[in-house]
Amino acid sequence: MPEKLTLPLLAVGGALLLIGLLWLLIVAIRTGFFRKAIVPVLLIVSGVSVALFVPVYNKLYPPPVQTTAQEEKKTTASGQVEERLTLTGAVRDEYAKLKTGTRYAVVQWANADVTDEDAAALAEQTELREVDLSNSQVTDATLERLVKLPKLTRLYASKSKLTADGVKKFVLDNPDCKLTEIDFRGLTPPVPGAALRDWKSKDKDNRKFNN
Repeated sequence: MPEKLTLPLLAVGGALLLIGLLWLLIVAIRTGFFRKAIVPVLLIVSGVSVALFVPVYNKLYPPPVQTTAQEEKKTTASGQVEERLTLTGAVRDEYAKLKTGTRYAVVQWANADVTDEDAAALAEQTELREVDLSNSQVTDATLERLVKLPKLTRLYASKSKLTADGVKKFVLDNPDCKLTEIDFRGLTPPVPGAALRDWKSKDKDNRKFNN
């Protein structure tokens, strides 16, 4: 049911309940039943009020969105300070952090709702050297954009919507691709192990794939 209908339905239900209770109260007073039934009636009213309090209060005064994205600065072995962003587990509103102008070196973004449209923001991250898009909805369109980033060397996209053909075209058979560490496990169909081993054999000392 659409969330926007919750409050109106609660209001209508509450109004009907109130009318019914008032009607019952009038009948009880006229028949003399009220004096005998006042305690259970009060219990009913109290119970309904308690039951409705939390959902009505949360709707009128929603709790603030919890910040789950994490930004941090790390100093590398060479003494360079780099920005890192963790969006894994973050709410969608926080994805906008990628559009604030900050240049991140590492982005952790392994969320099931991340699409090609969301990941397009990574194309502006010219300092990006590592990104994790595992379990996301990104396709080969995102992969094509990512391999063009000048510093990206690590890409983890297991159980995403990438295809074996896309991986072969944009990574394994692409002489301009700078990736040295990859994770494309769990794709359907899977990336052939022979193709991955052949890719690694061309630079055994630096290339690595997770299997």
